[in-house]
Amino acid sequence: MNTVKESKGLTAAVNVRSSDSAASFPPVIAKLFEPKPPFKFLEPIDYPVEQRRTKVVHGVGSLLDLVNKYNEEVPYTVTEGNQQRQQRLKQEKRKLETEKLQRDLAAWNPEKDLNMIGDASRTIFVARLDYNSTEVDLQNSLGVFGEIDRIRVVRDVNTDKSKGYGFVVFKQPEDARTAYRNSSSLTINNRPVLVDIERGRTVKNWKPRRLGGGLGGRHYTRRQIEKLSRQAPRYDRYPPPERYSSSNRGAYRGGAGSGGFRSHGAGAREGGQGNYRSSDQRDNRRGGWNGQRRY
Repeated sequence: MNTVKESKGLTAAVNVRSSDSAASFPPVIAKLFEPKPPFKFLEPIDYPVEQRRTKVVHGVGSLLDLVNKYNEEVPYTVTEGNQQRQQRLKQEKRKLETEKLQRDLAAWNPEKDLNMIGDASRTIFVARLDYNSTEVDLQNSLGVFGEIDRIRVVRDVNTDKSKGYGFVVFKQPEDARTAYRNSSSLTINNRPVLVDIERGRTVKNWKPRRLGGGLGGRHYTRRQIEKLSRQAPRYDRYPPPERYSSSNRGAYRGGAGSGGFRSHGAGAREGGQGNYRSSDQRDNRRGGWNGQRRY
C-alpha cells in the first residue's frame, strides 16, 4: 500500500512540474505538451469471451434417404479409363493373333503344298539371301555341288518381291547332302547365306517361323554384343597381383616394398622404408617414420 501511495504521489508531482514548466513556455510551445484526446470507442466485432463456442455438429443419418433416392434416379454408369482401354485392346489383339495362328497351323500341310515339287531328300533350303538375288545367282553358287533339277526363290504374291529365301532341288540326294555340308561359309552377291535341309517334310512336327517354330533369327544382337565386348577398353593399367597380402598393400607411405613410391633418401638406404624427408627431420614431424605408422 505504501508503495502504491508513493507511486501516485510521484506521478502527481511529475504532472505538477510538467504543468508548471508548460506554463512557463509561450502558448505555441505549451500547446505541444497538452494531452492527446482519448481513442474512439468501437464496438467489438467478435463474440464475447463468455459466448464463444464451436458450431454444433449433427449426424448425417437424415441425409441417407436423399442419397439412396439419388442413386435410384441416376444409376451409375461404368466408364473405361485410358489404361483399361489399352489393356483391353491388347488382349483383343492377342486373342485375334492366337486364333489366326491356330487356323494357320490347322491349314498348314507341307505335303499338300503345290509349290513343293521334288523329293524332300534332294532339296536344300537357302536363307538370308539378298533381296536382289535371283535363281541365276543360286545356280552359279550351288551348281558346283552337282546337277540341279529346280530352283525357286520365294516371292510375295502381290508385290513380286523376294522374301530372302529359296529352295534348290538337286537330281541326286548325295549332291544335296554335299551342298549342305560344304556351304557353311557360302556367300551369294557378297552376302553370307545359310544353307539347311528342308525341314518341313523331313522333320516331324516341324513348324515354320511364321507359325511359332523355326530355329531363330539372324542373331545379329548376340554377335554385336560379342564384338563390343572384345573391343571394350580396359581401365586397369596394371595386371592384378598374384596374391594379396600385407607386403603388397598400396599406400603412399613407405617404400616400394609396401606399395608406395620409392625414395632415394636416407630412409631408403636404411631399410627400404623411404620418405621424402631426410633422416633428421622425420622422427618428430607429422607423416614421418619412426618405427610405426602415424595417421
